[in-house]
Amino acid sequence: QALAHLQPAWRSTDVPRLAALAAICLMSDAADEATQRYAAVALAIARVLEDKDDQAGQLIDFLAETTEDRDEYRTMIADAIAYHPGKAAGLGRLLAALVPPDGD
Repeated sequence: QALAHLQPAWRSTDVPRLAALAAICLMSDAADEATQRYAAVALAIARVLEDKDDQAGQLIDFLAETTEDRDEYRTMIADAIAYHPGKAAGLGRLLAALVPPDGD
């Protein structure tokens, strides 16, 4: 599962490795749709950690419309906040983008 492979990367301080791994998963023709969505979240996390919040927002925007796996995406971001508290504001914005207007 993509989550198991990506989790150690966002817990690390090796942000370029996280970004590269997530980009490979996201762009891979062999990756299924669910893997690509998880990779998009991981890449958004990497972009926040790189202070590229605008790019992170673009990656999260298309996920905001799906309800599939939304709780797991939120868990990924919350876990990243725990490991990178200095980036909590930017990562928190990603969390907020995954909460639909009806408050799901």
